[in-house]
Amino acid sequence: MEIISALLPHLMGLRLEAVVVRAVGVRITAATQTVRARCGACGVWSTTVHGRYVRRLADVRLGGHEVLVALTVRRFTCANAECWR
Repeated sequence: MEIISALLPHLMGLRLEAVVVRAVGVRITAATQTVRARCGACGVWSTTVHGRYVRRLADVRLGGHEVLVALTVRRFTCANAECWR
């Protein structure tokens, strides 16, 4: 993990699940560790997870190889019953 954090410091704070190095590039599979989020509409904090999805991010080239980050993120449900979301 220290090598990854030195090369890709913006991935710190993620749970690293796998790093696969192939001839064409590097694939990093990670997940957020977020346990709560603030609603974008009303600002109320929530810990209720609505679902998860994977974002695929192309990152800078690393040693001449393409880097793909498959990042699993959580969606939270707003805890405010009066919020339109």
